[in-house]
Amino acid sequence: MRIVRYANTLVEIEADSTEGGWLVLNDVWHPRWEVEVDGRNIGQALRANAIFRAAPVPPGRVRVRFVFRPLAGSWRLPERPARPDGFSADMRRAEAP
Repeated sequence: MRIVRYANTLVEIEADSTEGGWLVLNDVWHPRWEVEVDGRNIGQALRANAIFRAAPVPPGRVRVRFVFRPLAGSWRLPERPARPDGFSADMRRAEAP
């Protein structure tokens, strides 16, 4: 196993295993950490020993990335009906009283 890159929002690791298993990163778990294995997003990082990050690793040589996405799913613009003139529904001019 070799750490390729270690940054605030990304940890990239190369792992080589004949049987596969678990990769446990001795960093604090948070629900916004996601895991990618060979470019495929496999979802949220799992907890190991209550506070650390973990990910299942298949057999062979793989690249595992822990990616922190702090705004994933928390910011979403409300759906607004489109108007034929290109303005959103809330951009209408206020009517005079």
